[in-house]
Amino acid sequence: GNIYLMPTGKKNTYSIEKYDPEMNPIWVLDIDDGLSALLSPERKVFPNRTFDMTGGQPCQGLQVAGGKIYVLRGTGGIVRMEWEDNRKKRYTDPIKGLKNGFVDVFDAETGRHLRRLQGEFLQTDIGHNLAVIDDDLYFIAPFQRNDDNTVKKGSNTITRAVIAD
Repeated sequence: GNIYLMPTGKKNTYSIEKYDPEMNPIWVLDIDDGLSALLSPERKVFPNRTFDMTGGQPCQGLQVAGGKIYVLRGTGGIVRMEWEDNRKKRYTDPIKGLKNGFVDVFDAETGRHLRRLQGEFLQTDIGHNLAVIDDDLYFIAPFQRNDDNTVKKGSNTITRAVIAD
């Protein structure tokens, strides 16, 4: 019945918002884990008056299941958008300072942080989607290319991780 949101366009912010079914706010959880500046987007405006987001993403996915909130962080890379040959060009770099992506787990009722699950297979420069089914986490890495147009190793995969309590 409740709705959970994670704003991804706010600079230097890692927060989760909880609303009731009528969209009345219940709580806002502002989280300071020391990574908010690193995993933060920034708007870049181009000569053709368009813009794109650069930098890191606060999260790659938020799922609520079994009374818990699962937030995938530290994947998707640091995006650099450049203006080259009169058009936008996108580059993705690994996230320096992070060895791999991870999932933060929170209590869905109170917002209390329960634990951080490290995903050694979660490369920081590959975008992932997160799905929670029963007691398993599924990490979907869609097809992605390197800056030189070769297939990015680790993309086009689905990885299942069993949560052990």
